[in-house]
Order: sequence, then structure tokens, then C-alpha cells
Amino acid sequence: MFTAHANSGDRFYMRKLLLYMTGVTSFEDLRTHDNVLHATYKEACMARGLLIDDQEWKECLLEAGPTVMPKQLRYLFVTILVHNNPSCPADLWNLKIEDSPLHDWMAHDFYRDRTGYTNCANVGADDVARVFHTLDDIIRDVVTKNEKTIHNFHLCDPAPVCQTTKYG
Repeated sequence: MFTAHANSGDRFYMRKLLLYMTGVTSFEDLRTHDNVLHATYKEACMARGLLIDDQEWKECLLEAGPTVMPKQLRYLFVTILVHNNPSCPADLWNLKIEDSPLHDWMAHDFYRDRTGYTNCANVGADDVARVFHTLDDIIRDVVTKNEKTIHNFHLCDPAPVCQTTKYG
């Protein structure tokens, strides 16, 4: 059987299931666990406990959040998304660091530039949307050369944004 990198999506998860399951007669059998047909091979892997959780990435982001600049945090988040294939990117996006979600930490410089305030307790939806679009720019332009977008990681656009910058 050919190898498949974790970034190859369904191919990777299908291969993982084939390595651990016997007597499979259809693609639906591969995605079924405990009489539940899962929508994707990844979900089937998660249901079977074949994937590690994202604890390592959560700890990395928890440590980095208060200690690095927002731009560095955005690049770290993209690196984790693109190269480490977390099982639930939305959980990382919403990860609470000192009572604020990660996306707010990544927006602190946008908030400061917009308001002039350094206390970023009131990061707004526009700032978070700008983070989202900046992450998409980084993924498209810098990391994957237009092979992927932020939507490949099942993160939903938080809101439209009027002003975006390249790589913020």
C-alpha cells in the first residue's frame, strides 16, 4: 500500500482506516463505526480513536499567545493548520487564552492600529475578520502557493471586512 502524508486529506484517512480494519467490503463500511455512517473518513478515524487529539497544538498556542506578537501568532497558527493537520481547527481558532479566544490574540495589533489603544480587551468583529482574511492570504500566497485556502480547514468566515492587508 502506498504511503500518504497527513496533509493529503481523505487519502490519508482512508489509508489509516484500511490499515486497522478487516473485512471491509465498501467505502461505506470504511466510514461506519458502531452502526453510525460518518460523513468523512476523518470523522470515522476520530470515532475509532485513530487520531491523536490537538492537545499538543493547544499547549503550543496557549504558551505562545501571551508571549509573541500577533503577527507571529498568526504565522504559528497557519503553520499548525498547514503542516500538522489538527483534527479540529475550529477548536484552535476559539481556544481560550486568559479568557480571550485565540483569534482575539491574533487581532491585537489590528485593534491597536485601528483605535490607538493598547488594552485589547475590546477587539471587535472587524478585527477578527481581518485576522481571518490575513490568515487566508498567508495560506494562499506564502505557504501553499494557491493550492489551499483557509476554507480547506473548515473555518468559517466570521464577517466581511472592508480593509485587508497582506500578511498583517
